[in-house]
Formats: sequence, C-alpha cells, structure tokens
Amino acid sequence: MVKAVCVLQGEVKGTVYFEQE
Repeated sequence: MVKAVCVLQGEVKGTVYFEQE
C-alpha cells in the first residue's frame, strides 16, 4: 500500500514523499 505523507523538514516545507507499507 502506498500513501502520500506531508512532512516539514527544515527549509523544505510541505514535502510530499511516498512510503510503501
């Protein structure tokens, strides 16, 4: 299952990365 997760990392705000479960 692949889900998109929004995270805040340093200067990059609203970074979207895909994580496979």
